[in-house]
Amino acid sequence: MSKYDEFYRKGLFTDFEIDFGEGNIKKCHKVVLAFHSNYFRAFNGNIVHIEKEIMDIFLNIIDFIYTGKLNIESESIIRYLHVSKRFDFGSLLAILNNKLLQMVKINNVMSFVHDMCEYDMFDEASQFIPLISISIDKKDIKHMKEYYDSMYPLLFYRVIKDMNMPEAKLIEYLESYTKHRGYLNDVEKEHFTSLIDLDKPDSYLIAVNFDCLWMTDNYYLRFLNMIMNNRRNSIQRLASKQVDQPVVSRWYFFSWLTQIAQSTSIVDYPLVNSIEMITTLGGLCSSFNPIPYNLISVKALNSLNESPSNSSYFGPENAVYQNPQYFHGCSQGMTKPWILIDFGPHSKFCPKTVMVNCKIQKANGSNHFYPNKVGIYSGRDYHHKVLIGEGSPKSPINCTKDITEQGIIVELLESSKNGSSSLRIKSIGAYGYFNM
Repeated sequence: MSKYDEFYRKGLFTDFEIDFGEGNIKKCHKVVLAFHSNYFRAFNGNIVHIEKEIMDIFLNIIDFIYTGKLNIESESIIRYLHVSKRFDFGSLLAILNNKLLQMVKINNVMSFVHDMCEYDMFDEASQFIPLISISIDKKDIKHMKEYYDSMYPLLFYRVIKDMNMPEAKLIEYLESYTKHRGYLNDVEKEHFTSLIDLDKPDSYLIAVNFDCLWMTDNYYLRFLNMIMNNRRNSIQRLASKQVDQPVVSRWYFFSWLTQIAQSTSIVDYPLVNSIEMITTLGGLCSSFNPIPYNLISVKALNSLNESPSNSSYFGPENAVYQNPQYFHGCSQGMTKPWILIDFGPHSKFCPKTVMVNCKIQKANGSNHFYPNKVGIYSGRDYHHKVLIGEGSPKSPINCTKDITEQGIIVELLESSKNGSSSLRIKSIGAYGYFNM
């Protein structure tokens, strides 16, 4: 090629032009291009237009095919591979691949993989799957951002498939990756779903424990139906059992409670509103009155509720689920108004913070005054209670002690500014942890 190189340098006998735009034209010999590139061997015409962004890379490749010499830094080898592959410079591709194999080590593999993914070089990246697997295995899953940013979904699929990890850890990686990457298309979901055996009888619990953004719709919808049916049956069994044994724990028949307590959302954000969880069946439905199903037991000192005609308007059940009404309790003699929420003798829930919403809007648009202070007690009996917190209902009230009984009592301690000794409550939220 030495004579061709001389002709190229002097611009002699050239018959082909490479136009990079903005007047940047390079003249060369088509026979030399065709000898090294299947792309140019099949190209018809004497001028090719190539974007200016790769001009520096392409001119260095032209120098290589004339001289056989090429010096490449590790930072730019992926760009050379990309251009060489695009224009099918076969001999150069082989040289670059060998150089790449020598450059890539366990401490820099993800940097190269990131660049390969940027240029859609899936096959080239795939040859480093064993090295990526070793690198990931040494990494804490909480610090995987660099890895997730560097890999297409299908490359990530091949990597974790190659790692042959236990199913629980595999699901953890799928959850972490899809939360970071966001949207997956149907093909990617099919690949991810194929990694897990979802035909086992208890596989539906995966949909209870995890977000499953990686799962195909046909499996996820099937699991949701199974969860719905399971929870409906739990409620029905609970209701029938309560007829014969009204003291049975209100939590006993919720076979899904453990799964809820161990689900990703509660592990990540363990402070949950137990009353809301019960009255929505773990977020599965809109809020409903839990009293008829014995999911929660409610008592109150409430003179306004003695008349049946007023029960739906001022009854204590109004404080534990979303509805237009509210609880209204009044003092009787020396006893100030109170409301008791009983979770049952075997409840697994430990409240730590209580929210008492006393903001009631009047018909004229104004609001009732808040009481100055309410007390929060532990107990399933008003006469045997332990104070665990107190404060203004305008703010969350922290429980300074652990509950000793599976129930909480809210009692008026100080009247409102206008001297009212009534206790009006729109809703109560008991935030705490599951003690499984």
